[in-house]
Amino acid sequence: MDQADRLLRISPAEQRVLLQLLQGKTNRAIAAQLQLSPRTVESHLAVMFEKTGCCNRSQLLLWGLAQLGGSQNGGSMTLRLIGAPWGSGNTR
Repeated sequence: MDQADRLLRISPAEQRVLLQLLQGKTNRAIAAQLQLSPRTVESHLAVMFEKTGCCNRSQLLLWGLAQLGGSQNGGSMTLRLIGAPWGSGNTR
């Protein structure tokens, strides 16, 4: 499976969790921001580890950064490969 196929398999809910991870938030902070339980956040991360081939949060963070297009369109970050909106916020 190539990188584009892996990215296409990330669900919108997983994308929201990944965006928060990219902002440096803890699981607990992600859960509070997205109004989820911390266990749900852990579940989304575990599924993304499987889908992306990443083994931990650091690898997933680097993978996610590699997927960003680097541009902001109307305050909304977009994925380079599929152009799906991830929400607004600071990019690093």
